[in-house]
Amino acid sequence: NLLHPLQAAMTSDTNLICQGNTINFTDLSVGTGLSYAWYFGDGGTSTATSPSHMFPLTGIYIVMEVITDFIPCMDTAYRVVSVDTISPLKITQTDAVICKGTYVTFTGNYSAIGNTGIIWEMGNGETIRDVNPLTYGYSATGPFTISAKALYRVCPEPQDAVKLTVMPPPVVDLGPDTTICKGSVALTIRDRINSRAPDVTWEWNTAATTSYIVVTEPGIYSVTAMMNGCETEKSVKVDND
Repeated sequence: NLLHPLQAAMTSDTNLICQGNTINFTDLSVGTGLSYAWYFGDGGTSTATSPSHMFPLTGIYIVMEVITDFIPCMDTAYRVVSVDTISPLKITQTDAVICKGTYVTFTGNYSAIGNTGIIWEMGNGETIRDVNPLTYGYSATGPFTISAKALYRVCPEPQDAVKLTVMPPPVVDLGPDTTICKGSVALTIRDRINSRAPDVTWEWNTAATTSYIVVTEPGIYSVTAMMNGCETEKSVKVDND
């Protein structure tokens, strides 16, 4: 008797889950006196007609349903399922304190399995999507909280946040360009704003490290003032009178 139809078929409520979740399989096979053997691709098996299976680990699995009829003849149906990972998110940054106008790089560390992007909140009202690592500079000073959220197809979306302080550079005023009569009275050039500031240091192109220098000849005199790791360079021109 060859007139005994036999065709394995199945469906499932989904073919994409997050690890630790369950997929429900439904048998749609055609045949008489059937028995069932299910192989879920991760070592799990079942002999139920329409089983459920929990996938604890991430990966791509080929699920097989093998049916056997009364003769016995066999047929097999297949279904591919994807299991995404539950990932934490950790932000690392190149600096915790930077100067206004300079840059810091943030890196989001998370799994790429099932990831669809990342959203950055920069703490100043700006949102940036799908850039990682992210190099960013602030035009304002102050403390900022930077947060990120990794996006996933079906798994929970982890978040993390870090803090950044943006320091202002010192404001330096050497006065306007001026003149000197070589060999006459010496001229004093000073930082008019920070001369009494205890946390400011200076480096002149004359090798001086004070807040002022005394010059007796024409030339261009420049200074680099440093405060809290931030620096400003200013120069003044002294012409020959």
